[in-house]
Amino acid sequence: MIDVTDKSHEATAVEDHGRRSGSTGGQWRNALGDAIVGEGHPHIDRRSLEMARLVVEKIDADPSLFRIAHENLQRWRRVRGGTLPRCSEEWEKLLERPWSEIRNILLDESDEGQRLRSSHPFAGVLSEKERRRIHDAHRA
Repeated sequence: MIDVTDKSHEATAVEDHGRRSGSTGGQWRNALGDAIVGEGHPHIDRRSLEMARLVVEKIDADPSLFRIAHENLQRWRRVRGGTLPRCSEEWEKLLERPWSEIRNILLDESDEGQRLRSSHPFAGVLSEKERRRIHDAHRA
């Protein structure tokens, strides 16, 4: 069973003074403490697309996994006292569409696809091992 309460996918900013010569700003890290490094947004976008491809593959193979997105949005709404950020409200509406359309949105390589992937509610579809494999591949 997949733990939809897993928050290891969430990134948080932490101070990382002195790691880079002359650095005085924060560095993004995921909840596991791993620095999110690479070539900036293009690197993150490629990694995000690879993860989305695997999410799509898994939901295609097991459509019951689609419920995770709804469960995430419900939980996020509860945690926020009944409200959602605009990006999550947008996904709430998108999830009313047929899977074939949502699938296309997740795989869309345009700027709009990247924007929507950056806030998708499918966290928890991938296992930690699957996520780690993709993160490791993008570190090399």
